[in-house]
Amino acid sequence: MNEQPRRFLERVWRSVRQSPAAATAEQLIDLCDWLLSERGEVSSARIASDAVAAYEQLTERGRDVFFTKLVDDYGADADGVTSAMNQYRAH
Repeated sequence: MNEQPRRFLERVWRSVRQSPAAATAEQLIDLCDWLLSERGEVSSARIASDAVAAYEQLTERGRDVFFTKLVDDYGADADGVTSAMNQYRAH
């Protein structure tokens, strides 16, 4: 594993492990981003477990922030989808 992803994972791991009650939506997004980029089965299982634990610690406001960020970062581009549908229909 090269150093950059390792340092990132260690930072995320420490932030969640040191204060699980204070998990933030941003920390959970970091875990989810890492989970999506990680390829190892064991580390993915551990990160997924940590992500679930962090989610459970979020307040209602934290969950709102988390889901809003998911939509903003990973949601489909509505204009792009509409354009693709129109092109498909035209052909």
